[in-house]
Amino acid sequence: MNVRTAVLVAASLTLLTAWGEPQETSYEECMLNKMQGQHAQMQPIVDKLCSKKYQREALFYDYDMLKWTIGPRKPGTPFIVMITYKGNEHTITGGVFKFGASCNEPMNQYKEYDVFPVQDADDKLMVVISAEEPSPNCMITEKLFGKYR
Repeated sequence: MNVRTAVLVAASLTLLTAWGEPQETSYEECMLNKMQGQHAQMQPIVDKLCSKKYQREALFYDYDMLKWTIGPRKPGTPFIVMITYKGNEHTITGGVFKFGASCNEPMNQYKEYDVFPVQDADDKLMVVISAEEPSPNCMITEKLFGKYR
């Protein structure tokens, strides 16, 4: 087989492969196409692949990768709590966090606050707690949302 024939065969195989590959336009189509004929144990791997491809926001559990700090404040001004994610696999986009004045108080005493993404900072969230509320000393993470990098 000469070089010209080899190039034609390779080009034909490439076209046939591309022609036969389904073109998905969403996370759901990606999951359906990639899982076709696969064992159910492949689902987490395919989910990660499709979530990355379509920048799908998902729930994840890297709670130990969170760090929270309370910014300096003047009396009578709100508490600003910064929540930073230190992991490499995700970028955080939101979550459900509860704060309490003491780590010894019952969990039903903790209060949930609105969480805001920090502009121009992929891995930071901000919580604003009224000046009338007690200083937050403990945080409970109930849910954490993010996207794969």
